[in-house]
Amino acid sequence: RGRTYLQRSKEDVEDYRYFPEPDLVSLAPPPETVAKLRAALPEMPSERRARFVASYGLSDYDARILVSDRALADYYEAAVKAEPGQPKLIANWVIGDLTATLKREAVQIGASRVGSEQLAALVRLIAAGKVSGSAAKEIFTEMWKDGGDPEAIMNTRGLAQVSDEGAIAAAVEEVIKANPGAVAAYKAGKTIALGALVGAVMGKLGRKANAAVVNRILTERLA
Repeated sequence: RGRTYLQRSKEDVEDYRYFPEPDLVSLAPPPETVAKLRAALPEMPSERRARFVASYGLSDYDARILVSDRALADYYEAAVKAEPGQPKLIANWVIGDLTATLKREAVQIGASRVGSEQLAALVRLIAAGKVSGSAAKEIFTEMWKDGGDPEAIMNTRGLAQVSDEGAIAAAVEEVIKANPGAVAAYKAGKTIALGALVGAVMGKLGRKANAAVVNRILTERLA
């Protein structure tokens, strides 16, 4: 925690057998030498944690987890360098799925089968709305198993998320017509009914629709 506590004391410094060495002169390095040496010191974990919070907008909790392992923090920064716009989402994946997989496979971050740039590419797909969270987990599992580019895996396995508003709107209309009871319940104030309608739309689109877009279009249609 960066704190020092007094645990015991002595009567005098002589009790520690400290005494001056008469043959050594006092050492007083010039300020520029001190500054040069200080600049050469590596970044301390507490400094790195503070930088992660200030520069990447991470919570202190997330930053502490990342800097607890220098290699993990290095991996994280390499991923952020590859995808600078998503530091928080990358942190979520490093702390979550990646760390869980490392523990399950009993390997260190240096032996990760998913490189930092690969993870950044996966996060890029999520941020662009090309894959859902559940599809991203499938892609990550495939990347860990056999390697490969996340976008190629997405296309090969048909995991691309449907964000075409025209296709979603058409599915919404079909679901509304087929579920008058849920529609009436929602309009009567039972907002939980919206979840059933969203689920029906998602099912009609093969669980590949962008849930946020489905929610928005449904809500607008039922207003």
